[in-house]
Amino acid sequence: MLRYNEEQGEFESVLRRNVQSLEDPDRMIRRRVLDNIRSVLLEDEKGSRPPLSHSPKKVVIHFEQQVQQPILKIVEYDPAEKCRESALDILHAVVLLAQPMEHSVLSTVTLAFLPLAQRRIDATPFPEGSEENRLRILQIVRALMRTQVGWSAILESKSALYPGLMAVLARELADSYPDIKCEVCYCIGLAAQFSQKELRLNQGRLLSPLLGNLGHQRSKVRQASLQALGELLSMGHDAMAHLLIENVLPQFEKLIFDRTSIIRGELLGLISSWLRQGVEPKNDGEGERSAFLSNQFHFEQCETELFFVLLMGLSDDDPDVKNMCRHTIDLVARDWLRRQVVKRAVHTDRTPLEDGEYISDLQSMEICPANAMVRGLLRSLMPKVLGNSGHWTLRMRHRSVLLLADVIRHAQSAVIPFLPSIIQRLASALIDEEAEIEAAIAECARSLGENVAASVVVHKTLPIMQGATGFEIDHRFAGLRLLHFILIGIAASRRGVGAECSRACAEEQVELSSEDVESVFLCVYNEDFYSGEWIKRAVVASQSAKIISSMVKIAPNACASINCQSCLMLAILHVLAFSSESDRLVHEHHGQIVAYLASKSSEAGSDDGSEDKESVWLDHFESLLGKVTADAVNWEKDSIGRFLFDALVRECPHGTALHWECVISIITPHLTGTGSKLDETKLAQLKLAHLFMLEVVIENSLPIALKIKGDHVAERRLHDFYKNVLLPSIKWHAGRTAATVRKVALACQYRLLQNKTTTKRMRSACILDIALQSMRLLQTNLEDYDATSRQLAASCLDKILGICGTIDGVFHSSSSVSSTLRHLLPDLMKCLDDTSADVRQTTFRVLETLFSLPGISSVFPSAVLKDTVELLLVHLDEQECAYGLINIILNRISKLDFEIEKILIEHGVGLQPINT
Repeated sequence: MLRYNEEQGEFESVLRRNVQSLEDPDRMIRRRVLDNIRSVLLEDEKGSRPPLSHSPKKVVIHFEQQVQQPILKIVEYDPAEKCRESALDILHAVVLLAQPMEHSVLSTVTLAFLPLAQRRIDATPFPEGSEENRLRILQIVRALMRTQVGWSAILESKSALYPGLMAVLARELADSYPDIKCEVCYCIGLAAQFSQKELRLNQGRLLSPLLGNLGHQRSKVRQASLQALGELLSMGHDAMAHLLIENVLPQFEKLIFDRTSIIRGELLGLISSWLRQGVEPKNDGEGERSAFLSNQFHFEQCETELFFVLLMGLSDDDPDVKNMCRHTIDLVARDWLRRQVVKRAVHTDRTPLEDGEYISDLQSMEICPANAMVRGLLRSLMPKVLGNSGHWTLRMRHRSVLLLADVIRHAQSAVIPFLPSIIQRLASALIDEEAEIEAAIAECARSLGENVAASVVVHKTLPIMQGATGFEIDHRFAGLRLLHFILIGIAASRRGVGAECSRACAEEQVELSSEDVESVFLCVYNEDFYSGEWIKRAVVASQSAKIISSMVKIAPNACASINCQSCLMLAILHVLAFSSESDRLVHEHHGQIVAYLASKSSEAGSDDGSEDKESVWLDHFESLLGKVTADAVNWEKDSIGRFLFDALVRECPHGTALHWECVISIITPHLTGTGSKLDETKLAQLKLAHLFMLEVVIENSLPIALKIKGDHVAERRLHDFYKNVLLPSIKWHAGRTAATVRKVALACQYRLLQNKTTTKRMRSACILDIALQSMRLLQTNLEDYDATSRQLAASCLDKILGICGTIDGVFHSSSSVSSTLRHLLPDLMKCLDDTSADVRQTTFRVLETLFSLPGISSVFPSAVLKDTVELLLVHLDEQECAYGLINIILNRISKLDFEIEKILIEHGVGLQPINT
């Protein structure tokens, strides 16, 4: 390391020798010499400062006198990159030392270095390939631009230093090195601070690369570019409005979704400053003032577009940005409203203080200034808001819908002219399956319900659900879902939740007429919604239940009217018919709705209200039955009317009992196939669907129907029902569907025979007639290939035999019943070898009942009884419960013929008293 004394003469001598060595052709020597110069003037490699560096003024003087020109020459012409880098480091350090003193050396360095920088950036005599060196050049330029001396040299020079400086900045804005881009942006900010007039003349070459850098991948580049762009445009432009609309605002609309919240916040702050009429010029010159006024005019021309970007901040993901945006909008709106009031006062030739309306506007402005501004700009603002709701990116669609919700909250009733477009866009967007979009649309629809008159918004939503505008079923269902969200908002406004600024007329807003309510119910049970796949029907039913429940809550008086009640009950019937059994919410809504109607229509009832709920369905049963069965002749399995009929008879068993003849007359043709034009497969499917319903009707409604009329009428009803409806369905037909039909028909017959009320109402002749026909058909079903059908057939035989046992003299040897039993017994014995344990178990019970009947000894000859015993002995190895039944059966048979006891003893079976 070079050693030197503190003596001034020796210092100058050492410095002079090193400067002379800069001409050496060896690059290593030149580099070492530059390190020596740095250690002499500033600090050595270890960071220790020489005594001279404690006096910055002396360092600057010696640099100006001996080192400046050689250093600049090295920077411009030295082919060694490291040498140029060391020279730039020395120059940068000296400029930083001279900054606080505003030394005159800054002027000479500025005049010499700026042309040099332009030549190096423009690749003269060769391109500066080092990114670090280009960055250091710009750092030196920035350090010079920070000083008043440097700016005076730039502006007072007769040469074109300023255009050259702008050329350097414009060129380096396109540099690939991010730090260089940021450094240029900082330089532009300094230029805007010291030379607004000159910078305004050179805006054109800087704006285009700055706008391009707003999309850079580095956040610090985007942030610096945004700051520089704000400085440039705040000074005005000759074609400001065109520039903003065509170039700047499209970039801002992208930047508002930037990943960095700081950049989004700075963007909102910049737009806020423009909307508040920019920054007043610091100088009082006439030119600056004129440019500022012109700039005001241009910003006013673009205030809708700027305000749209500002409003986008209300849906920002960052709470801090969102709160800042909300506060900023209030400030912007206050300034805007003041200007509007002043303009109106000027047009009316009255001063603001004389205009009482002006004063009242200022007072109202303090409450909701943002509302006034949104309403004032709504006509030009709404197309932009709605246009982005169909954007191809999910994030843009999501933010746009949230923005629409904020606009509706601020504009309130002013959005009524735009309601058709708003509802149409929301319904189209609701088809999107993304959860974020659905949540945003739900919030927007609730905002409509909270801030717009209920009758108006409901009336505007109906055309989409009705399909009047040519929408497909998906759009119409989206309208149905949208209506549900709107009704939630209406209900919230009634509770006093929702809009913050005006809620004094909440009760008036949520009032719905009976015509509106009736129209909603008509749309809810529109057949087009239920003509698709079953899963879609269930979804529609679930959505309809929510709408009906909401309508009852927000318009109880309208729903209680007679016309609305009829439509309401039909809508509920659609919900019950097509909803999933596991949909708990549907059943909850149904209970609430019917309970409400019961409280309105019934004056007295039970403590739990069950009778009142039943009376609601009874009041409308006849009219509903007529509506849903109007086209019963043409029903198929998936016909909407058949589903409604099924739901009606299940939901109201008392109504079904009162109209038993009508209900059975509707069911019978479909079970018998009388007059049907359907093919065998579709007819079997339709028959199966009716049999499922019939099983519930037999259990719930038939006992009530038998109690309502006299015994004679009940007997005739039951006999006809059994003979004409049930028995034809038990007959054997080929096919898988036909097998299921037989199975369900057997279940219906078993349910009927299980009910003691039905058999008590019939005379012996009717019972015998039914028993004979049933046993013959059931005998054929004992050989069905389905085990459940065989078990049900055996169970029905068990019940029929038990009923026949209550009739005296039915089992004499010449009776038809006895003949039928003699043909039945062999088939029952075959069932003892069935592969199903349940079928065998049920058959044992049938045999027990059969041989327990009084007078059964006259039916079977002794030989038949002996053969029966022989077959039963084979099954003594059955499971324990069957073993007990076999012993009971053997005991019964042994009492019919004493010779049977001998046979049992011969086979080693001892009869013991059995607890039956």
